[in-house]
Amino acid sequence: MRTKRSILCALLLLTCVLYSSGAFAAVRLVKPSYQPNEPITVIFENLPGNKQDWITLIPKGTPDNKYGEWFYTKGARSGRHTFAGKPAGQYEIRVYHNWPAGGYTVRERLPFSVVAQPQLPPPSSSQRLRSAKTSYQPNEPIEIVFENFPGNKQDWITLIPKGTPDNQYGEWFYTGGARSGRHTFTGKPAGEYEVRAYFDWPKGGFTVRERLSLSVKATAAAPSERDIYNNCNTARVVNNPSGPPAPTRFTLDRPHLVTYINTYHYFNQGQHPETIVLVHQDGTVYVPWRTNGLPGQGGVSNTSCEAPPNVQLKPGTYTVRDSHPATWSQKSQSNAQGFVLVKG
Repeated sequence: MRTKRSILCALLLLTCVLYSSGAFAAVRLVKPSYQPNEPITVIFENLPGNKQDWITLIPKGTPDNKYGEWFYTKGARSGRHTFAGKPAGQYEIRVYHNWPAGGYTVRERLPFSVVAQPQLPPPSSSQRLRSAKTSYQPNEPIEIVFENFPGNKQDWITLIPKGTPDNQYGEWFYTGGARSGRHTFTGKPAGEYEVRAYFDWPKGGFTVRERLSLSVKATAAAPSERDIYNNCNTARVVNNPSGPPAPTRFTLDRPHLVTYINTYHYFNQGQHPETIVLVHQDGTVYVPWRTNGLPGQGGVSNTSCEAPPNVQLKPGTYTVRDSHPATWSQKSQSNAQGFVLVKG
């Protein structure tokens, strides 16, 4: 009994030490990148609670003993703060503890970008068709998302050159009764196209219920996004109440800019996993990224939970942590690791 009590006390003491040292400190942004001059909101959590803990926003690469716009947390362990918008460039949020005793030792840093990019409007409650982008390269597969459909087995969607009469169709598919889902069309030659939604064939005839315009045109080549790690497969998936049996890990042999992470949750009853975290083998925690839930096979809500980190990772082995491990799909073909797709 004395041995058990001693072990319990030691564990409690270790927990207190880790907490008081800020081992679980986290700082994150409400989005991974910002438009020029757009206000930048930072969320901080699990700070030690010193009155002069402080956080600054500064161009990336600036020495650690320099600072830009900054604020004291005034003893708060968690909270949020909005910095003024910045010009386009690469920046860092840096966390310092207990000035002046803590000096210029950076306790956590979070890189992010300020970059001009086209903003797609969020879907409205009545919007039925959308795409990740409005312009594609010639022969690039075209992925669309459909939502708010009535659920008829023969609702259908086609992709066709713009201006073609409504009673004609190109590549098409039935939704199979799904109210929401996604579909990938084969790539097309350069030109202007429309995605068209029709309901309840043949009763609904050729009445177009919604149109989505897309362009296919050659643009200047940009660095191509590719799979860094992908253990997903088409085998029947399972999940475990305590999470995947094996840690979900991938290894980088050189620095990588990670632009996309997706975890898969098929048996989730529509529940939306909120965050994804990466932890380096040396203990560095890359703070939680909020996920966007997308429908999957059969119209099941929130099966794919994606986040755009846009973070530069150093070489090493990373563990992926998901906020809802109990619904994280896995299978023996994935070595009992949770299904994850990492791109960069």
